[in-house]
Amino acid sequence: MLGKALPQGTYAFYAIPYPDQWIVIFHNNLTHWGDGRNNYRPEEDALRINIIPDTNVVFVEDFSIGFEHISFDSAQLVITWENTRASIPLTFNTQAIMMEEINRQIKNNPTADTYYQSGRYLQESGIQYEQASDYLAKANELAPDKYYIHRVWALVEAGLGNYAKAIALARQSAFLANREGKDEFVRMNERSIEEWKREVRP
Repeated sequence: MLGKALPQGTYAFYAIPYPDQWIVIFHNNLTHWGDGRNNYRPEEDALRINIIPDTNVVFVEDFSIGFEHISFDSAQLVITWENTRASIPLTFNTQAIMMEEINRQIKNNPTADTYYQSGRYLQESGIQYEQASDYLAKANELAPDKYYIHRVWALVEAGLGNYAKAIALARQSAFLANREGKDEFVRMNERSIEEWKREVRP
């Protein structure tokens, strides 16, 4: 968050608005009522940051706090009121957290879904495709003939440049999806097959 770390926890949230910038505070003391008044102690702050507010195009009658632009590893904490909008960029070390959880689940709960979800996370994150392929192969071994496993596995193999294998897996995924009436998966696989055919060298 603006290059500053905020440990996991529960905080009181304060904002001190000035014309040209805001001071946003994450405060450790949760016992204050309102702004803390005379009981507030700056030394109890967990984190202070300065942000520059912007003009909100849409008038917002009620003071609002929410999250926008949410992704795997980032989000924006957005404060809006009237025509003022203040955004605080947040980033999270999601990959380290997820890899720790994947390793824990693989060790303690090695089900087909564990391997599938692990492979899917790696594929969607665009990392460790070789490992993802191994996980999906294991998922298919434990729960064969699942169209969604073959679909993600095909995407992983395409990411590795193994287009012939990706096409074969996508065809199997389309066949299995069609058998279960999952028309959207059939269409997705057909589009991928046409795209990957152009990448296969004679």
